[in-house]
Amino acid sequence: MLGHDTLVGPNYTLGDSASIIDLVLPHDEEGSINRDVFKIDFVAKMRAGESGSGVFMRTREDGKEEEVFLAYGPLRTWTVDPVNASDFSAGVVANDTHVYSIGFGITVEDLILPFTQVESQVVRDLDKVKWVSLALILVSVCCVLYMTYKMCFYISQPVLVLISIVKSIERKQLPDELPKLPGGSVEIYDVYDSLEKLCKIVRFTDAVSNCCRLVSFLLAALSC
Repeated sequence: MLGHDTLVGPNYTLGDSASIIDLVLPHDEEGSINRDVFKIDFVAKMRAGESGSGVFMRTREDGKEEEVFLAYGPLRTWTVDPVNASDFSAGVVANDTHVYSIGFGITVEDLILPFTQVESQVVRDLDKVKWVSLALILVSVCCVLYMTYKMCFYISQPVLVLISIVKSIERKQLPDELPKLPGGSVEIYDVYDSLEKLCKIVRFTDAVSNCCRLVSFLLAALSC
């Protein structure tokens, strides 16, 4: 901006004369709060050659208000002016001259739009990770339960077979062949071998006892 006129702006070309307030706040009435705030906090500082940034409110074409972020700064240059125009020998003096100020504005909604899109993408990715993690946890739990079941079966079934053999020995109702062990550790197989030997001894003892009873019966019959 130069003086009070906008040099270049949206839909404006160089040479068009329009107040920066009318350009930036076209839908706000003269004397409105939005125009007064913009004039005091931004326009006055830009005319004074200051730099800065801030947010102001303006009315949109549909009547709703929106926030606009504006960053501005001056363009300055050094000029050389004569000390005395009628006396060249008097020399010159250098002055820091404010040529114009330039500002870049964007609505806050457009400013945060990329971050909003990133947030939405992050939320979607987190949802995917959540469901994948839940599926992995369920699969892990099922695997642990299955392994626990197999371990319990591997440990308990041989023990149950050994208990049934011991009970058969106690009842003297030994099967012709001992049931096979469905797995088990080395110690369990050692106990199984010991019980197998014990069953053989018990069978042999029963056979001898039966033979003795048979011989006694025969001898008693012969003596009669």
